[in-house]
Amino acid sequence: MPEAGERRVGTRVVGLGSPFGDDGAGWRVVERLCAGGLPEDVEAVACADPARDLLPLLAGTREVVLVDALLGGGVPGTLRRCTRDDLARDPGRISSHGHDLAALLDLAEVLGRLPERLSIFGIAADGDGPAGGGLTPHVAAAADRLADRLRHAMAQRATAAPAETDWMPLEDHA
Repeated sequence: MPEAGERRVGTRVVGLGSPFGDDGAGWRVVERLCAGGLPEDVEAVACADPARDLLPLLAGTREVVLVDALLGGGVPGTLRRCTRDDLARDPGRISSHGHDLAALLDLAEVLGRLPERLSIFGIAADGDGPAGGGLTPHVAAAADRLADRLRHAMAQRATAAPAETDWMPLEDHA
């Protein structure tokens, strides 16, 4: 998977997670986006250690889209658009790896690294899924669906002002 480059990008999609089980949902979205080719001003990267790597990934771009697995986020494979307020209310449910994403985003804001536009998407994980294996089928399908929606939205945005297009409805059930 590509690493964040030094060039300024319009949109950076950051898949949070790891290669293990449903925690790989964000990485799957990044892989799908990269496999299909991205517009010149779009970059997609995987991030395994947000505490160390997220702040630099938020800088140098107008817009960031974060994708992560959700714990207790409903039926496995449910797509959910989250807000920073959601993160602050229930940080353990939004992220599957124990980092406090809300605190990292607050720090980014204080440091002036928060992009103009931030979107956060979660994919409900199957808590009983394979610990060391790949994604469960519902989560893999949801990650593919989200990647397709993001790709479609990016294509629409190429011809519209950013405020005229939104990524997707708040919730989408598998």
